[in-house]
Amino acid sequence: MQPIQKITIPEACHQQWQQMTAVDNGRHCQQCCKTVTDFTVMSNIEILNYLSAHKDVCGRFDKERLEVLNTELNQEVKIRFGWKKLALAAALASLFTTIKAEAKSPEITVKASPSFKNAEEVPTSDTTAYITIRGKVIGEDDNSPLPGVSIRVKHLTIGALTNANGEFNFKVPVTADSLMISYIGYENYEVKVADLTKESNCVSLKMRSVMLGGAITVVRRVPFYKAWWYKLKRVF
Repeated sequence: MQPIQKITIPEACHQQWQQMTAVDNGRHCQQCCKTVTDFTVMSNIEILNYLSAHKDVCGRFDKERLEVLNTELNQEVKIRFGWKKLALAAALASLFTTIKAEAKSPEITVKASPSFKNAEEVPTSDTTAYITIRGKVIGEDDNSPLPGVSIRVKHLTIGALTNANGEFNFKVPVTADSLMISYIGYENYEVKVADLTKESNCVSLKMRSVMLGGAITVVRRVPFYKAWWYKLKRVF
């Protein structure tokens, strides 16, 4: 598969997403009789793999996400080109330079004596009390469950992901005050732990307002050896 250089949607589709028929990986547009792939629920790697394997794709993107993807692709091109220039310079230098191998000094193996920590340095067992919280995350637009939603305790690294049914279940410290909920294509949301009761533990996420939909143009990178071949042909 040829690497991707840039992803664009030259002309946005004006059809309403909610009026399309739900299908696998997106929705079917009756106007153009094509499936519009929902890239807002995919990771960056999943998006690139999908676009590399498919042609003539119509898709739905979060505008900010599309900009981030193109920025990452641009940085990747610079890194790859930098390494290739170094490799080419090294290859050319090896044609004119002979490097003499230096005699290796004998390796000396040193056995390190075991180290011990003072009693004060040995960490004590965690005495923090925990509680189990349960809930479900759905989309505000169609009330469908959202799988893979990131849920994290505010100011801590403790967190979990929702399952295929949009449900989550994990332990948090009793001192935890709020949860930070984030999902691709949706606005971030903060909810109080105390608000997640048995009677009301469903969280509704609002979709980001700026969305782009339509035929996707994928600009693919020219392989390194082809680029140099084109340059050589111009010289001769």
